[in-house]
Amino acid sequence: PEMTLRTERPCALADLDLTRLITASPGQRLRDVIESAASAAQIDLIPAIEANSLNVHKALLRAGQGISILPYAAIRNEVDRGELTAAPISAPEIVWQVTLATPAFGRPSLAARTLADTIRQSVSERVAAGSWPGQA
Repeated sequence: PEMTLRTERPCALADLDLTRLITASPGQRLRDVIESAASAAQIDLIPAIEANSLNVHKALLRAGQGISILPYAAIRNEVDRGELTAAPISAPEIVWQVTLATPAFGRPSLAARTLADTIRQSVSERVAAGSWPGQA
């Protein structure tokens, strides 16, 4: 039976039909995070479709070709418009870390500092708005 996903009703990774999983190719950070969570839950992942484009994921989801595990911020607009459904994964916890890197020596350029400030502000706004659960 098909599971109905709701943003207010978390589900466990083990409860999903992962035989229809659409995910990124091996070596992509998103795939690594998902595989780590699956391993922690002792779940074998055998994706049905591999695609590295978020737009391809969304098109496949809209066409009913499977399910995908994506950051909520990546699909929030589609969920709000009723094009996709989503549910937070409650177990195991999936952690996505955003890291900024700067040169080890010397001061970052004005462009790099401005970009870092913009990223920090965007992350903080998304966390505060609830579209990106976590800490800023």
